[in-house]
Amino acid sequence: MAYPSPDSPHHGSPTGGEPRRSSLPRLWPSFAVLAVSLVLCVVAYAYVDATVQNEERGRFDAALRLFKNNLSERVDRYADLLLVAKAHIDASPNVTRDSWRTFVASVDLRQRFPGTRSLGYLEHLTPDMLPTHVARMRAEGFLDYAVQPPGDRPEYFPLVYTEPPPDGSTAADALAWQSRGVGMDMWDDPERHGAMAAAADSGQPRATGKVALFLEAGTGSRSGFLMFMPIYRHGASLTSLQERRAALTGFVYAPYRTGTLLRELVEGTRNARLLEFELYDGSVRPENEMFDSRAITNVPTPQSVPATQPATPGALLIEDPAAERTTLQAAGRTWILVAMPSPALTQTADHSLPWLVLLGGTFVSWLLFGVSWLQIRARRISERAASALAASEMRLRASEQLYRLKIEQSPLAVQTLAPDGRTTHVNEAWEQLWGITFDQLGPYNLLTDPELERKGVLPLVHRALAGEVVRVGPIFYDFGELASGVRPRPRWVRSVLYPVKDPLTGAITELVLLHEDFTLRKETEAELRSAKEAAEAANRAKDQFLAVLSHELRNPLAPVLSMVDLLSSGNLPPERSAEAIEVIRRNAELEARLIDDLLDVTRISRGKLHLSREAVDAHLSLEHALEICRSEVASKDLQITRDLAAAKHV
Repeated sequence: MAYPSPDSPHHGSPTGGEPRRSSLPRLWPSFAVLAVSLVLCVVAYAYVDATVQNEERGRFDAALRLFKNNLSERVDRYADLLLVAKAHIDASPNVTRDSWRTFVASVDLRQRFPGTRSLGYLEHLTPDMLPTHVARMRAEGFLDYAVQPPGDRPEYFPLVYTEPPPDGSTAADALAWQSRGVGMDMWDDPERHGAMAAAADSGQPRATGKVALFLEAGTGSRSGFLMFMPIYRHGASLTSLQERRAALTGFVYAPYRTGTLLRELVEGTRNARLLEFELYDGSVRPENEMFDSRAITNVPTPQSVPATQPATPGALLIEDPAAERTTLQAAGRTWILVAMPSPALTQTADHSLPWLVLLGGTFVSWLLFGVSWLQIRARRISERAASALAASEMRLRASEQLYRLKIEQSPLAVQTLAPDGRTTHVNEAWEQLWGITFDQLGPYNLLTDPELERKGVLPLVHRALAGEVVRVGPIFYDFGELASGVRPRPRWVRSVLYPVKDPLTGAITELVLLHEDFTLRKETEAELRSAKEAAEAANRAKDQFLAVLSHELRNPLAPVLSMVDLLSSGNLPPERSAEAIEVIRRNAELEARLIDDLLDVTRISRGKLHLSREAVDAHLSLEHALEICRSEVASKDLQITRDLAAAKHV
């Protein structure tokens, strides 16, 4: 529609009829569209900016949570290593240097436990045990061995065994490397003493704070931490603190180079490069810093993210008030993780998008204002509604795609159920857990599975379908053959069931199950129980042997005591006195032979027994046996008749 100009001959002419009303009142819909468009533009800017920030924050929180969980699991796994070493010593009390070397080699320490420098054994000594200990160690090849630091102390805990030596070491190099550490009394060091005392009192693995690893001195001293596990005397009661301290015989321990451990964990954790973090022990102070992720160089970055240079050392994250702080427990120590988003994370977020939305929205607002001069308002509103609907659908599809991508990349096994019990989606980790694929499930329905009903899981599933977050297990599942002909692997699994609700109606739309594999941990617990039962059986056999031995050692003493009583009475004639002395001599010799036989048992166990064969007079042996029993026979008024007619054979 065209409007007359103010210079028109009809405009305000006293002779041109009615004066024309101003056009401004008739343009208010256009101005209203402009104002609304600008307001929506600002709202869209704020919304997009918040979305970008929330997305960046969400990725940061997910990466931080994943890294923290992986670090906690890694420390727990390293503590389990010390439990296995303790079980090895409990099962084989007479641990030698060769058996310790064989055990450590079987663990494959540096491949399966990155950052672990060695596995060692500390022996508990008192001052009176020290000379024998030093002599034994020198006999094993450590010619200059001495407990360090020198000095008199109530007790010592020197390092006796440590394996393995550095890779590529010759026998001489390995001996020289071990010589730098064996004999070091860690009980004398305050930091190590605190961790050892805490481990001994609790009976659990305990870690030190940040310390210098003395076995790294040859390659430049590097910081790390140590973890100790107490060893107690076999069969000792450990119910109280005093009993545990009295039964302490030593420690197994492992030193960990923090840099190597955390570097391997960062490089092996998905999205860990999205973080910049510092790890502190106990309190956030520069001297307690254990690791700075910005010191890692040559770490590959995603193709879509430009490589970034590590931050300049000295610019501490703890000085940034925006840094996120979180704590975790590591073998009795409190570690503090100070983290911020890395440049790799911030560069992947499109921070220019809100400004583009603002500029684009402003342009569209003025465009709408101009178009409203030429088009009817209803048509413009319809076009804007269609545009908004298309944008909403696009965001919805993008959001759903992002959700599916996160599920597929999750290290946990994820299973999505419809409310009727049918499985609608699983990720790759779920297929690896059960050893079957989604297509092989066929018509399987979780709510009708008899295995879950026997295990008492179905009531928990129904609670989750009612809207409650439920944790299940760990439980051992042994499913039968499915309708498709496949059978899932038997596994120990712990699960969490999350109901997903419709935001408008509150109805349950699906059930998300997160599964964690507990099979390896359960197998390790069973092996530890078997080792404990074997050690207890060996202890019972030892007690039975000592009981029989004590009885046999007392038997020859009875006739000796009897003859001593007769001699002390002074009423025996000379010929009977000589006979009594002979009885005492023979039984003393018998006692000596029993002790020699006992020593022969130890020689047999060491493979050093030598047999000496000689002829024996059977008559004389029977006479000696009768003499041993004579006092008991006389006390019971018994008579023994003997007929000795054995022939001598050569």
